[in-house]
Amino acid sequence: MKVLRRIALILVVLCLTPIAAIALLFPEGFVNTASPALYDPRPALLRDAQWQDPASAKSFNARFHAGVPAMELVEWLGENDFAINFADQRANLMIQGLPPCNDLIIIFWKADDAGLLIESRAVIAQSCL
Repeated sequence: MKVLRRIALILVVLCLTPIAAIALLFPEGFVNTASPALYDPRPALLRDAQWQDPASAKSFNARFHAGVPAMELVEWLGENDFAINFADQRANLMIQGLPPCNDLIIIFWKADDAGLLIESRAVIAQSCL
């Protein structure tokens, strides 16, 4: 019986050691992956967004819907450190995750001649090395 307990203990230690090593080497990424409810580096309006599902970004969609001045979106993008490409009406933000993967947030928008949004959408994609 003692032998089985020792084997079980050794297996537990061997299984937990890589997880502990990752937690020590990459504490921010580990917290982000292990407990996303405690730490989410995305901008607040995008925390409800799911990968590859623009409709799931309900907070973003409610704030930046058709008819909202496009400059409000552009200001929000700047405040949240997005790289803005005005010519393509697109903005990107890379969020560091647990190596080797990151979240890539892409915002697309179209505005009319009056500067009002016709549409906008947020896409969350995973980018891994």
